[in-house]
Amino acid sequence: MIRDVYSNTITIGQRDLDAPNHWRMMKNNLDMRHGPKKIFCFGGNGTLSSELANGMCKVAEKYLGDDADKYEIYGAYYENEDKTPPSVAARSLFIIDEILVPLIADKDKFGNLHRLPTEEACRNMREKVMFVNHCHGSRISHEISKEFFNSLSKFDEIMLNIGYSREESLKIHRQLVVIDHNNPCADVGTLPVHSTTLYRITHADEHNKPVKYNVDSFGYFLATEEMNYNDIYAMDISSNELALVIPSISAHKKSEHNGAYWQIPLNDKFMSAAIEETIFMAFFKELANSKYIIGNWQQIEQNVMRKNSNLQKIYEEMSKDGAEFMENYGAYQQNVHKEFNEAKEKVLNGQFSAQDGVKISQEALFFHDENGKNILDLAVKRNDAVTAGIIWHNMLNEMPLFEHGKDIKTIYQNCSHDMLETKEKHRFYVMQALENNNVEMFESLVQNRDVLVGLDYSHAGADTALCAAEKFCSFNWHDKKMSLPAMQLIYGNSVKMLAKRCLKNDIPPEKSESLVAKLLQKHKLYIKRESEDLTSLLDLFPINDSR
Repeated sequence: MIRDVYSNTITIGQRDLDAPNHWRMMKNNLDMRHGPKKIFCFGGNGTLSSELANGMCKVAEKYLGDDADKYEIYGAYYENEDKTPPSVAARSLFIIDEILVPLIADKDKFGNLHRLPTEEACRNMREKVMFVNHCHGSRISHEISKEFFNSLSKFDEIMLNIGYSREESLKIHRQLVVIDHNNPCADVGTLPVHSTTLYRITHADEHNKPVKYNVDSFGYFLATEEMNYNDIYAMDISSNELALVIPSISAHKKSEHNGAYWQIPLNDKFMSAAIEETIFMAFFKELANSKYIIGNWQQIEQNVMRKNSNLQKIYEEMSKDGAEFMENYGAYQQNVHKEFNEAKEKVLNGQFSAQDGVKISQEALFFHDENGKNILDLAVKRNDAVTAGIIWHNMLNEMPLFEHGKDIKTIYQNCSHDMLETKEKHRFYVMQALENNNVEMFESLVQNRDVLVGLDYSHAGADTALCAAEKFCSFNWHDKKMSLPAMQLIYGNSVKMLAKRCLKNDIPPEKSESLVAKLLQKHKLYIKRESEDLTSLLDLFPINDSR
């Protein structure tokens, strides 16, 4: 069937100097097994047009130099900027189906897949395809290849299902060569990938901030490293993953996430960046031009140094510095895991004290184990309100303030992924305690005013509703940074719902009436008298000031 090569999330086309924007959409199924090697370029989530897709094609063309004509270069653009996990997964599955599966299986007239001989599949994967990615594109390739908690990757699962053994699938998968520029994945260095992957990382990348990554990840640890402008590391992250890391590409760019690697001329780069580019080009050409079956990165390094003996000494120094860094990273990871496990044991035995909360590091405090649980999850599961309160108090001290009016992106840039996940789960636990009328847990977890805003008090139990009202009245809500309409909208709706809840018949009037009066009086600036929903409530009390 003739059709365009696209899905509802991604469109693939070929670089063509005779086409508009030098990019031609494919009008047929990709013939992956025949013709020259196909190099696929997947850009950031802002790659929304054929013009931008062609820009990534030109990046690969630049690296190939005079050899570019030997290859078919493809670029992709996305239908929208969505970079959420479901979108990443959908794009990775599309790439598996369209690009990778044809290299390892035949399809019969009924659509059933039949595996090829292992050696043929290895040759196809090695000689017919290669990925060059940036940012979001790196996440897509990572999603295809990553080993999630000692289970097979998405692509390996397909190979297993059609008859390859685990060993065969890993061997085939290792022949897929992936080049990643500024990969923003938080699990780089934490979850191994099965493809042969070369990462290029600049410390000055805006994504490389300590707060951006999971607290035990390679990226988080790298962001805390103090690098001199002439430092350069070659790091073996795993047997088939290598990272080339430099502190900065040029003195003229503060943010080096988009395009800095390939847009800044060689003579305008720091010496470390110029050396890195020379080393990278040698690796790129070796990976693109060679056809041998890949065993590990050491094999590739040996071939590159044999062909480029002038690079051997500097690369040995880069590798030595990289090995020292990775040794320190390994020790750091072990310490985080050890500290977390010790804290976990105390939480499970009800022995986690306020002193433990003060002593624990931020990394261990927010660390999530292989089941996605941190120590707050464990305390809540045990219904240990005292321990949960201690843990949340210390978590709150480590987190940046979540000021109303700031957009999600700003908050995201000020938090690690582990912090963000903890904040979301905490809000769920607060709501759970509210609905279950668990006053002790609710009071332990509500230690800052922002948590009280936006909760659904209509389903609250009598005691937790009163507890929330008392908390609402005890906090200072004045915020000079916020406009009056914003206050009315954000605080007013929560006060209104809480006041209604407190006036229900199941709460004794002697307890509720004074609190409702305080709520309305305290928040007179935030609630418009014209609100029809609140008129009847206001008329219940002779509080002229509250009107």
